[in-house]
Amino acid sequence: MRASVADTELGMAKKSKGFKDLLNLEQRQQQQRATSDALAQRFTQGQWGKGGSEVVVEPEGQVKMSEVIEDFVTPFLDVATTPKARKKLFAIAIFGWNLALMPEGTRQLEVEKAVAAICAGFSDDRLGEDTRIILNDFIEHKLTEFPDYKRLVLDFELREDKRGTRYISIMSTPDPAD
Repeated sequence: MRASVADTELGMAKKSKGFKDLLNLEQRQQQQRATSDALAQRFTQGQWGKGGSEVVVEPEGQVKMSEVIEDFVTPFLDVATTPKARKKLFAIAIFGWNLALMPEGTRQLEVEKAVAAICAGFSDDRLGEDTRIILNDFIEHKLTEFPDYKRLVLDFELREDKRGTRYISIMSTPDPAD
């Protein structure tokens, strides 16, 4: 009799854990949908106006850029210890990603423009050099580790819940090969 009570308790514990996992999955999916919706709304109300109303957040048959960008940024995440720092890291990484998609002759000119804009008003030459190094590291990372991805990232939304789970939505151009 005792074994059946223990088996019943074990079965309930497994069901409870399974139910909790299912609940967590549903919450993650709801958060991801909210993040995607916020990004699409920001895009359609932004500089592209009504032209953005035909945006497809997850184009069928294409790799999800949110997963690609998450993989792209992962090796650098250890330097960003707060949600605010991670959001900045993603922004810089995405900027580097987009720079890598430019023709090589134009790319370095754009890096120098970015460095000048970021460093305007600062007298520390080290800031400019550090910015240049970081951008070039992201460009090189994109070109060597993600050479087949040609989609330009237009915008992104990054959120984190209280447990530290990240939700990222990416708005990008379609694959030029399509």
